[in-house]
Amino acid sequence: MEKISPLSIQIHFRETLPHLHYTKFLTVPLCKLLKQLEEYIKDDRLKEARRTLDFIDAHYDTIYCITQEVYLDLLKTYYYFKDNQTSMGIKTYEQRVLIYTQGCEMSPDLKYIYSYVSGLYYFNLKEYPLSLKYFLFARKEAKVISWVAESFLGLAIVCHKLGYKYRGIDFARKAFELFQEANSRIGTFKAILILGTLHWEIGEIKTARAQLDKALRLCNTDLCEPWKGMIYYYLGLIYFSEEDFGESLDYFYKSLKIDNRISPVIRTYYYILDIHLRQGDLRRVRQILNKVSSHIQSEEDKYILKVIKARLNFVLGNNKLYEKDMIEALNYFNKYGTWQEAESLASELAEYFAKQKRYKAACLTLSKSLESTKKMRTKEFECSELIEQYFI
Repeated sequence: MEKISPLSIQIHFRETLPHLHYTKFLTVPLCKLLKQLEEYIKDDRLKEARRTLDFIDAHYDTIYCITQEVYLDLLKTYYYFKDNQTSMGIKTYEQRVLIYTQGCEMSPDLKYIYSYVSGLYYFNLKEYPLSLKYFLFARKEAKVISWVAESFLGLAIVCHKLGYKYRGIDFARKAFELFQEANSRIGTFKAILILGTLHWEIGEIKTARAQLDKALRLCNTDLCEPWKGMIYYYLGLIYFSEEDFGESLDYFYKSLKIDNRISPVIRTYYYILDIHLRQGDLRRVRQILNKVSSHIQSEEDKYILKVIKARLNFVLGNNKLYEKDMIEALNYFNKYGTWQEAESLASELAEYFAKQKRYKAACLTLSKSLESTKKMRTKEFECSELIEQYFI
């Protein structure tokens, strides 16, 4: 007798019983598990989420409902992004979600999850205009206060990345109000954290410090504990901008001691290295550079550290190596970074060329940077128009 595979049975059920979406016998227990899984992920209860995913994988090797299979794939993608497993999140979205959502009828709840997770997907690809678009879709589909709040928080974070800071503050304030209304402690905490970050970005240091101190006071539960590293990181940035390098180093080192799943480890090391370089402690700079390579997780991480290596070579008088590393870093950030990063590096390199009376090289460096800045600002304008269309 020919053996029939579970996949064949699955396809057979889908083709012969297209009405089988919420059959009581097959789907009610899984339906409850999926809703519970969604809540765990949304609330950052990732250990419970992992256990639930393992239980589903162990007991539901075949899912006969395409809607629930799509829902599960979306939640897996959501989980991977929340757990900082970016490559797995991207892989699951591209190999599962993109395929199975084609022609799939979605309930309003599923439309929201699809839009929100798609926003996360494009955010992690640094496709910020597309990320913004999907978070706007999620906002439109959201039927529950906590979902609306999550959408506004996503919009605030994308606006932060795009340099659209004042609109980001508006979204973060709205998220804060809604999270409070929904009694979501972790959501309220995140909204305060992004508000502190954005106020620091626009130079409102006093307000930023007050927001971050408030976030630190709220950070007294197991769920919030991993986020302490992020708070310490931004407090370090505040003191760095005030050139209080002693306090700044204290907070950066505190940040590294916390669970580094959330805080930006390489950027933290970047500022630590920059401070030691300013203080002339080259031995310490070399020690940290040798140690930090094990923390590199992306191309961006490599180029962030390349900037520090370039500056170290400049101090050591290795001008050719300085130019090589700075040009490579600038080309990367012109293509993939924010316009602020590209502009800052271009100004530094152009000033170096000008001091050497290499004015043609200085002008070329600035013109390339202006070109990329123009493209990035065009994206910002497109995003601004998108926002206005949705909220008029």
